[in-house]
Amino acid sequence: MLEFAVFKQNAMLLTRKLTRSNSQYLGCMGFFSALIPNSGSLDDSMTIGMIADSFNTDLDDSLLLYVRSFFRHSVVKPEEFIDFKNKVLIGIYILMLSRYSSTVCSYVNKNFIDLLQHDLGISSLSDLTNDLFDQSLTALSQYCSYVYEHRTDKKIYNDLNNRLGTMIQGDIEEVRNSRFIPDDSWYGAYCGMFCSIWMTNKS
Repeated sequence: MLEFAVFKQNAMLLTRKLTRSNSQYLGCMGFFSALIPNSGSLDDSMTIGMIADSFNTDLDDSLLLYVRSFFRHSVVKPEEFIDFKNKVLIGIYILMLSRYSSTVCSYVNKNFIDLLQHDLGISSLSDLTNDLFDQSLTALSQYCSYVYEHRTDKKIYNDLNNRLGTMIQGDIEEVRNSRFIPDDSWYGAYCGMFCSIWMTNKS
């Protein structure tokens, strides 16, 4: 797993990297429009970048107060605060990888998936331990609540809240539950249907 500073930087550069890799891919697949990556993955890479960008040190004081409110003790050590932010990023990566988990989505958006997996140092979500999977989604859920509560305080939180959408908490719980549901279950079908709808809406 990457150090937080490197992880954050990679997340902020994700859209640029994806645009470049997709451009190279389009040069080879121009005649096969059905296999061309849709704009949904590009949009999702921007969401990841916005979360990483929101971890600006100028905004740390407010976030630190929020983290203290649910932490196991009132004093949050610097390394614990960094670990929280790191898990938020891991959480959004998990969410996005789960969004593109169906066979069609994973094939069409291979460039995006490869970038996410590279940053996490995995070849699939099953490589993550159950504890890290669950803790990261919890951190993401907590951060999304923080963003919602502070949406009127800073423009970056307002923009990020709008981008995450009203269903973000439900999406996180769906992914959390999917950890223990087989791929050939209703959830696998749900992911495929969701991806098809997502691709249609974002095209």
